[in-house]
Amino acid sequence: MSLPNNVAVTGDCGHVFRAQVWRSVNTKDPELVEKFRLGVLNLVKCPTCGELTDVRAPFLYHDMARGVMIWIYDPDLDDDPVPNLNPELLQTNTAMGAEVISADSFENARSAICELEDQVLFARLRSQNASLTEANI
Repeated sequence: MSLPNNVAVTGDCGHVFRAQVWRSVNTKDPELVEKFRLGVLNLVKCPTCGELTDVRAPFLYHDMARGVMIWIYDPDLDDDPVPNLNPELLQTNTAMGAEVISADSFENARSAICELEDQVLFARLRSQNASLTEANI
């Protein structure tokens, strides 16, 4: 299930406003997946100055067909969310065959997700979290 959140955002002008941003996208929502791939999913416009801000909140990309859950985060703003996941939730997901991994770059994750068939890119993401899952893709 894709989930939006209403968060406080500070525009380039310093104005603080509320905006809806997506914290997770499931591949069953093709319109949201496409916006994520294009880098515009969490792009919000300041109502005061009109400038666009890319909100970099930790984000879950869930590809159910491939059994992959990718937590994407900005290391300048947040810690890697995967090690802090509820262990029971992590075990449940891996027991269902889902691989839970993380990526510390939105751009690199978008590239890898756009080309999940490219095993070199995807293997790099998987190797960063090899100890967290035994599931196979």
